[in-house]
Amino acid sequence: MAIPTVPYALVVDDDPLILMQAFDVPEGAGFRFHEAGTGKEAKTS
Repeated sequence: MAIPTVPYALVVDDDPLILMQAFDVPEGAGFRFHEAGTGKEAKTS
């Protein structure tokens, strides 16, 4: 897996509204995201 050239974050929450809110500020700062709805899903990301 290559190291991303921009900041990258994994966001995990089972509430879609929380996931959307979690992206607002960091996304504007240039972060890229991968989202997962469960811990199990996050482990396989």
